[in-house]
Amino acid sequence: MLLFCVFQVRAQQVESYKPVSSVAITLYSKVLKEYRKIYIHYPALDSAHLDRRFPVLYLLDGESHFEMLSQYTDYLSRWDVNVIPK
Repeated sequence: MLLFCVFQVRAQQVESYKPVSSVAITLYSKVLKEYRKIYIHYPALDSAHLDRRFPVLYLLDGESHFEMLSQYTDYLSRWDVNVIPK
């Protein structure tokens, strides 16, 4: 004999990832004649190397992939992984 029980379960309310070192700005494009959003992500500052420069990664279709790739670049720039070029 099988006994089925039904429980009401609610999903967690999880906020999307909001990196501290990211900024979104809006610029007006004269060519497109509309406002465009630009997402900027930069690594966490290291107080020992405030004058350090970083390579630039230009990402098209940033609305869809920005959060994932900003987390990925943070991982790749960690001291124990350290594969992002200097």
